[in-house]
Amino acid sequence: MGPMDYEEAMDVLRSWHGQSVIVVAFVEPGVSLHPFRGDLEIEEPGHGMVRGAVAGDDGQPPTRIAFPSGTFHEGVLGCRAARIGV
Repeated sequence: MGPMDYEEAMDVLRSWHGQSVIVVAFVEPGVSLHPFRGDLEIEEPGHGMVRGAVAGDDGQPPTRIAFPSGTFHEGVLGCRAARIGV
């Protein structure tokens, strides 16, 4: 996938609602946080905000991630993503 705007990126997330995913958060090129996996749930409270919650099967509370439109860097961000089993 090439660079995409905020709505295109959020459309990808919306299409993965309810799917098993692996999340790798990159701090900078070549440096990432520890990956985690679980089922993705998407919430859209409005006001330019999309939220994701990734719930594993370990009984722990889900990891929550916010995707505010104001912090999205159009033209800079490319997206590499894959669903488990696809």
